[in-house]
Amino acid sequence: MTQSTTEMAELIVVTWNVWFDVLEATARHTALLAEALAQKPHLICLQEVTRTLHSRMLENLEFTRDYMSVEPHDLPHFYDVSIWVHRTLTVTAVTSLPLPSCMDRRALVVDVVLSTGAVVRVQTTHLESKKPNWELRAKQLEVLLPIVKAPTIPAIVVGDFNFCSSWPEENEVIEQDLRVIDVWPALRGETAGFTEDSVVNSMMLKAKRGKHKQVRFDRILLVNPDGVAPTTVLIPASIKLLGTTPLAGKAGIFPSDHFGLVATFKVMLGSSGGGGSELVACRGASDAYSECAAGPSVANGCDLFEEVLSHTEEDALIVWVDAQLVLGRANKLFGRTYTAPPQKWESRNQSREMLQYGAFTHANRVQVVPLEPTLPPELQAVVDTLVARGVFQPEQRPMACTVNVYEIGQYLPPHVDAVAFARPFATVSLESEHHVHLGDDLAGECGQWTGGMRVLMPRRSALRLDGDAAGPTVKHALAAHPTRRISLTFRRLSAEAVEDFACDAAESAARSRERQLAKRAAKKEKRARKAESKQTPTQ
Repeated sequence: MTQSTTEMAELIVVTWNVWFDVLEATARHTALLAEALAQKPHLICLQEVTRTLHSRMLENLEFTRDYMSVEPHDLPHFYDVSIWVHRTLTVTAVTSLPLPSCMDRRALVVDVVLSTGAVVRVQTTHLESKKPNWELRAKQLEVLLPIVKAPTIPAIVVGDFNFCSSWPEENEVIEQDLRVIDVWPALRGETAGFTEDSVVNSMMLKAKRGKHKQVRFDRILLVNPDGVAPTTVLIPASIKLLGTTPLAGKAGIFPSDHFGLVATFKVMLGSSGGGGSELVACRGASDAYSECAAGPSVANGCDLFEEVLSHTEEDALIVWVDAQLVLGRANKLFGRTYTAPPQKWESRNQSREMLQYGAFTHANRVQVVPLEPTLPPELQAVVDTLVARGVFQPEQRPMACTVNVYEIGQYLPPHVDAVAFARPFATVSLESEHHVHLGDDLAGECGQWTGGMRVLMPRRSALRLDGDAAGPTVKHALAAHPTRRISLTFRRLSAEAVEDFACDAAESAARSRERQLAKRAAKKEKRARKAESKQTPTQ
């Protein structure tokens, strides 16, 4: 069987409104392009590009040696949007998308193939100017976003949106769509990230005749595919501002009245690797997998099933998990489906990022909180495989899964799974192998455990714990991880727990939905009052 890994690559995208004004235009644009090229981007997306600047770029042999315009001809408008693609990428489609506009605004969309074979869609736009045009910008977004919501292709939307992230009206279109991630707050949190900032950019302050302005108009949005087991997803890795200092030797002159943005994405590409779906027989933890002699009370009920997943299935699951983490970090998953490591635990590596479906646990206690009540199709498919392999009997079919993402150094202290979960339960290991420590005499701290026995959990294996091995006397723990690892722990609530939690869960979910609906209704009413006040003539 050929070994397969999930291929990793980077995609770097620059977006910048270059400012069409003639003020020091040649010097500004020369500096702007030099700073953009210094980022070594795969795509450069520009707004307010004049025909003069576009022609100058097309005639620059040094620039066009490495980059090609997706529209190698005159721009259709006085100033417009443009996309330049590095020649190591292959352009497979270019679309010019007219927008409802009083200013001839449009979007430019390009599909590119990366060196890894991954296909990515990139869209740049310049939405309607002036704050009163919020309704028109909202309509433009409703035209733009469906174009990039492909079931299998990840997409990046960049440009000058002409509305700040703090303005409620147009942002509601973005916030309500759970697939759309605003990369700046996803990576930089509460950092302002103003792309028009007259406090820093004195040239802008002069252009605004002394009127201060601080807004985050320029955005980079990520839209990952929503199909089952997507072949490619993008993971935001970094984002920063460009053009925040004046030109050398030209006091008060900046590359543009806007700051640019550069973002780097990790490209997760699930490869087949010729893995197939070969299976091997079930075997218990034995000489090849355990160390440190242990009594029968430990070994009883500990069984290892190797290669329950193919290489292809593992790759697809890793891609899917990373896509869910992106949504979770941006608060785009329902309720508490996503959990970040608590700060008090993160400081000592005693935690990990978690995705929980079907049941929620905190500090090893099952709690009733809003979260996805059923397993998504990607995890249901794993359960089907585990039942077919005999890891679970049909009547033991799990209804819940906790996805744990362990980074280097993270560990799990000795514990027994909550009694609310019926036995057996099983853990599938992805991305790397690791040992689990089992015993009634485990000791140590900070991920260094002694006592009991160690059982190796290879990649794509399932470790089932039942009987004595599942507690209450025998505990299990994970040592500090030497490499990143994903575990999928499948469990089901006991009949008693289901009865106890059913009513509380239904009531909790209903209250959460009611709060969401009330919040949306309040925003809608606020917009209606605002629109009505504008239409009412002053006396």
